[in-house]
Amino acid sequence: MLAGAATPRVQEAFETVGVFTTGTWYYRLANALRSRRIEGTLTTAFRSLGPPEQRLVEARLQVLPASIGLLDYRKLVPIMTALDVERPVNMLAADAIATAIVVDGRILVRTDAPLVRVNALAFGIAYEIV
Repeated sequence: MLAGAATPRVQEAFETVGVFTTGTWYYRLANALRSRRIEGTLTTAFRSLGPPEQRLVEARLQVLPASIGLLDYRKLVPIMTALDVERPVNMLAADAIATAIVVDGRILVRTDAPLVRVNALAFGIAYEIV
C-alpha cells in the first residue's frame, strides 16, 4: 500500500472496510529501511521496488497516510497485556492481535508469522497470507 501497489486482496480490504497497521510493524519497516543494514523480508520487498516507488514508501513512512489506521497504544497496551494465550506472544503478535480485536478485523500478512497466526486463530481472528 505504501508503494501504491497493494495486492488485490489488500486493495479490496482497503476499499471495503479499511486497513490498519500496527505500531510495531510501522516501526520495524521504518527502522529497517533507515538502517539499510538489516536484511529480511521487509528490506527485500523494498529493494524489489523501482526508485519512484521506493521514494514514495520513504515519504509515506515519514507521514503515514491518514487512510491507513493506526491505533493509540494507550488503548492497545492494556489489551495486549491481557491476552490470555497458550503460547506466549511477542510485541509484534500482541500488537496485531489486539488491533484486530479492537477494529473487529482480520489479519493480512505478506509472510506467514506462525506466532501471530496460531494466536489469532485461537481468538477467532481470520488470518490470511496475501
